[in-house]
Amino acid sequence: CVRAQARELEEAAAAAREAEEQQRRLAEQAEEARLAEEAAAAAERRVRDRIAKASMLPDEPAVAAEATQVVVRMPDGTRLSRRFLKTCCLQVVVDWIEGCQPECEDFDLVSNYPRREFARAQRTSTLEALGLHPAATLFTKEA
Repeated sequence: CVRAQARELEEAAAAAREAEEQQRRLAEQAEEARLAEEAAAAAERRVRDRIAKASMLPDEPAVAAEATQVVVRMPDGTRLSRRFLKTCCLQVVVDWIEGCQPECEDFDLVSNYPRREFARAQRTSTLEALGLHPAATLFTKEA
């Protein structure tokens, strides 16, 4: 009789542990689903924001002494080309790139000759001040 009671207690404890474990797994799955949903929503917002910023870019200037020709080579081999006023900030170029390829990852810009990396802090400087006028070929580098 005592053995039967002990066995029943063990079985009840095992069932309780199993139910607790299953509840923990369900909670983990729900949390993972919530995080994935939040990440997808954030990515969608980022794409919308990038497209919106690109729509507010200044008009492309005509070929002139004040215009800087910028060519950007993307990691997938895509080549983007556009003119900007030499007084434009580097952030305008970044907004243009993000508008052309809104799903791209965050990046910094790099020039090969001379080798220079343009970090986020330099995005408020003008193209002329950064030595990118009258023409620059840049590459994106994952930030």
